[in-house]
Amino acid sequence: MLRCKGCRTLVDILNIPNEELTSTAARAIAACAEAWETARSFVGGLDLSVRLLKSHDLEVLTSACAVISIVACDRENLGVITDYGVVPHLAHLTYMTDIRLRRHLAEAIAMCSKWGNNAKRFCDVGAVKPMVEYLGSHDIIVQRSAMRALEQLGKNPESCIIMHRSGVVKLLLEMVGSDDAGLQEAAAGCLLNMRQLAMANERARQEKESRNSDSEAN
Repeated sequence: MLRCKGCRTLVDILNIPNEELTSTAARAIAACAEAWETARSFVGGLDLSVRLLKSHDLEVLTSACAVISIVACDRENLGVITDYGVVPHLAHLTYMTDIRLRRHLAEAIAMCSKWGNNAKRFCDVGAVKPMVEYLGSHDIIVQRSAMRALEQLGKNPESCIIMHRSGVVKLLLEMVGSDDAGLQEAAAGCLLNMRQLAMANERARQEKESRNSDSEAN
């Protein structure tokens, strides 16, 4: 009960038009990940977490992405923040270069891509290519989070095509042998998605050729 009241207070602080307070409250919420099991009982809390993504303050944006990556672990929360427009807001931030922001942003995109058609939505708003570019980071956490995002985004065929055209295959082959288990696993998942797409395209091509041959024979 005390934990819930504390989180309710933190959510209330998010309404205060002071970026320093907002950033501090968002960081505190992100640090209390287990408390977000009760987030749906906080009226306006999820809406506020998405609205923070419109901030012009780097610390607020970083904290907001951290919060989003956490609340999105709950599928009901994820459905709610999707309705609030979390996809375009996150995609809009992919151009930013701050390492800490990129860590949490890529993780938020990875988590949010697991809901419904969000993987396709992220593709439509241009979030795939930046995630490929994030793989070139010297920060292992950015690489790992971006790879997790690409693993989820790659479940959409159009995303796989963009990834391939962006030269991701060479990077995937290198990272599948990484010493980092999380990076290695996500890279293997990306390769699997792309392989399945290639096999599906090949089957479709063969079926088309077979139909054409039958038509000519008749």
